[in-house]
Amino acid sequence: MNQTELLYAMALTLFEGVGNINAKKLLAYCGSFHGIFESNKGKLFQIPGIGAVLSSSISQQIDSGIALKRAEEEMEFI
Repeated sequence: MNQTELLYAMALTLFEGVGNINAKKLLAYCGSFHGIFESNKGKLFQIPGIGAVLSSSISQQIDSGIALKRAEEEMEFI
């Protein structure tokens, strides 16, 4: 895993409501951790087993950029 992919993986772990199972579903559907963040909102709503409420929450968390910023800070600290 390269550093960019690691950064996005770390950011995903900071999402509220996304545990191991939903992270695996997102990864399988989008192809990469970076792909999850680059997906359009419509694609997130099509992921089997992830409800509309969680898809909306994920979209909002991606748009806010807070998790990605926190992951960047963690990478710098490490």
